[in-house]
Amino acid sequence: MGREEYLRRLYERPGNQDKNIVYDPVTDSMYVKLRPDTGVDSQVDDARDLVIDLGADGEPVGYDIQHASDHPDVVAEALRLMRRHAPSRAAE
Repeated sequence: MGREEYLRRLYERPGNQDKNIVYDPVTDSMYVKLRPDTGVDSQVDDARDLVIDLGADGEPVGYDIQHASDHPDVVAEALRLMRRHAPSRAAE
């Protein structure tokens, strides 16, 4: 199964539609969408069971974390990046 097919199936699981954080307890994998952009490339970090999707600007757009429960440091890193890219509440 290709990467795009894997992400499509993950988002199609019941309850996962239109969310920035998707978790699959069967595979213990988590996808954190950092910003509304499409990944055009990826960077693999095997030591941390992590694939970082990169946008056209070379900046991360998503974190795909395998064995997420074993990597709370990577989950925390992804959430910090997600907060950095979140729209300001002042704009609401």
